Amino acid sequence: MKIKQPFNLTRVTRTVYTAYWDEVMAVQDEHWKSRPHDLFSKSYERSQIDMHIPVLEMWREWSKVGVRKRTFPFAYPTLGATEALDIIMRRYKRVHVFKGDYEGFRQLADADDREIITHVRRAEAPAKHSFYENDVFIVSHPSAIDGESWNDLELWLENMRSKYPMVDVVLDCSYLGANKKALAMEIYRHTNVEAVIFSFSKPFGTAFHRIGGIYCRHMNERLEYSRYFKNVPGIALGERLMNAYAVDYIPKRYAALQQAAIDEAKRVGEVPDDAVCSDVIMLARSTTGQKEFERAPGQYRYCLTKAMDLIHHGQILANQP
Repeated sequence: MKIKQPFNLTRVTRTVYTAYWDEVMAVQDEHWKSRPHDLFSKSYERSQIDMHIPVLEMWREWSKVGVRKRTFPFAYPTLGATEALDIIMRRYKRVHVFKGDYEGFRQLADADDREIITHVRRAEAPAKHSFYENDVFIVSHPSAIDGESWNDLELWLENMRSKYPMVDVVLDCSYLGANKKALAMEIYRHTNVEAVIFSFSKPFGTAFHRIGGIYCRHMNERLEYSRYFKNVPGIALGERLMNAYAVDYIPKRYAALQQAAIDEAKRVGEVPDDAVCSDVIMLARSTTGQKEFERAPGQYRYCLTKAMDLIHHGQILANQP
């Protein structure tokens, strides 16, 4: 079947949109019903200043990726991942990324006229590019390239540390919690990882609640201010969500809907026949496709959120349990 061009699609998108899950709405409803005005009142008692600490400590365990407090002692609440990325980037002169990774890395670098260098993703440390003392390599994991956990990440981290020990690595774990397979990582073992970033936008669909955080090996003075100026209701909601659902509950719960969405997208000719569900719940990947969906040579990525919503809410019929 000939696949449709991007300007005429009704099931998939190039941009990744988040799904606002029923379970998240239920937790949000209970949160609002509790009328949590005490989150905002009596600020002179300073109860809001440290309220983020138990939530950030909870994520260390909830995520199961080895972000140990002893290794990453500085933890800060942020407005999703964007604020964390923006601030951490300011420590460096040059930014390195993999081809096809999250577009926001380049947008933030360009906003500050910061040089950004793109590399083909492979386990070996890059050989054809020079790295300097004040460089950072930012990597999404699970990956924005294809919605999968990169199996060679830890090997690559070791190769980078061996060849370029002066280069810091920042892991953007924004898709963590939207992936069906456990990551089973031990990030604390990799001494070149300077910071780990998370967000609840992708896993819980709370993009407009702006819930996120960053764990650093060293203190960041700009981020210190987030203790005082932070998203108090978002932090409270994040705590409720982690208490309610394990890290893999949502993606496993909706895996059948993801499959129904890709089947529907194939039926109407919006993705190629070789497209398959990514590990990340709202994404699909393929080795062929429309040029606009190409992330890297032979790697195409599609967002299924629109099709999933249409099926889930009964606006289109599809084979769904």
